[in-house]
Amino acid sequence: MKQLLPLVLAALPACTAVPAAPVERIIPAEPPPERIEWGFDKEATEYALLTSARAEFGETAVLRALAARTYLITKHYPGMRPPPPPDAGPNWRYPEPPTAMLIRESGGWLAATATGFRAARAEAVARIEAILADRAFWAEPEWAQPGCTDSGASLLMLKVPGRAEIIRRPSCGETGRGEKLVFAALAA
Repeated sequence: MKQLLPLVLAALPACTAVPAAPVERIIPAEPPPERIEWGFDKEATEYALLTSARAEFGETAVLRALAARTYLITKHYPGMRPPPPPDAGPNWRYPEPPTAMLIRESGGWLAATATGFRAARAEAVARIEAILADRAFWAEPEWAQPGCTDSGASLLMLKVPGRAEIIRRPSCGETGRGEKLVFAALAA
């Protein structure tokens, strides 16, 4: 038995936990949903964000974002829309709800476009950084019943180092830091 102890101790470093390989996300190829249902469904929110980002920025850009240490993907579905314009033809459609996708690389934020990534606007970056530094943002729930009438739906998916990825449908209004983050990303 005494002879086995050195062998067991020598083998312990080989028995340490091996970190799991990152799970590769499949980016759905379907078109994004035209509207989102009431309430909060994490999978439906993720689906809406990823399909919207793929449709607007391309799958390669979405994969680059998801591989980044820091990313932010947002979308805002408008609330009650006005009627179509008087000259709208039978095939007229409302514009696609706005989507934003940002990554942080080399200390700076980059915003996705249809042709690649560009430096994000400084004013929007300042708002994003202020929200991410606010403890109250991190304490907000995944979904809070909106306090605004006809507010639509803001969606966000965020990953920063040292924290688990979050997927939220934040509340609107003055105290809704998550919705403020969505609009800051859209302005970036």
